[in-house]
Amino acid sequence: MESAAERVVVTMTKAELADFARAVAQEVVGRLDAAERLHSPEPHIATGMLSVNLPGHEAVVDGRLIKLKTREFALLAALAQNLGHVLTRDQLLEAAWPDPQAVDDARTVDVHVRRVRVAPGTAASLIETVHGVGHKLVKAAVSLAAAP
Repeated sequence: MESAAERVVVTMTKAELADFARAVAQEVVGRLDAAERLHSPEPHIATGMLSVNLPGHEAVVDGRLIKLKTREFALLAALAQNLGHVLTRDQLLEAAWPDPQAVDDARTVDVHVRRVRVAPGTAASLIETVHGVGHKLVKAAVSLAAAP
């Protein structure tokens, strides 16, 4: 009886195989980068009235805990870890979705960012859309009430 390996028919050229291997390697590197960002050495990130506790999976605005779904928090965490820097939709997909390839439309990110903005108590003005590029969490002055 033939083994499964003997029944595999390769229909790719060497160039196609090399392209496929490069694409797989890029996907793996992207996932590793996203995982590294989510396990940042900085566990608490604050800007203005917003504080994000990464290990505790909590976001606090003006001392009040805001309730976010898993993807929404992952997006906020990615934005917080890259405070002041614009992240493209693809970068946000990599950071917040376990399988970004399964997402049909990168505009899904925009929908989830909108949900973060309208979550009760969210400091919506801190999340900016850079048209044609992506989104960023802006650096804001820490309020005097929040300062130690």
